[in-house]
Amino acid sequence: MSAATLHEAIAAAAALAPECPLDFPGSGEYLTLRELDGAATAAARGLVAAGVVPGDRVGVLSRNNADFLVGVASNYNQADSQ
Repeated sequence: MSAATLHEAIAAAAALAPECPLDFPGSGEYLTLRELDGAATAAARGLVAAGVVPGDRVGVLSRNNADFLVGVASNYNQADSQ
């Protein structure tokens, strides 16, 4: 698997093993790679709809859990899609 960006790496991993779980120790949460890819894409679309453009700074306020990973991944996804 060769990917240039975080978003591409997540999408490629989701294509190879969509049901692979990502565990967040101590939180009791997990996401599959497919869920992570879908959630990050949806969040990125929300950023674009709100007027965020590449180069803008976007803060992610979250505990160390699934929401944090989705937030970070969505920022890379949004930048890749523009």
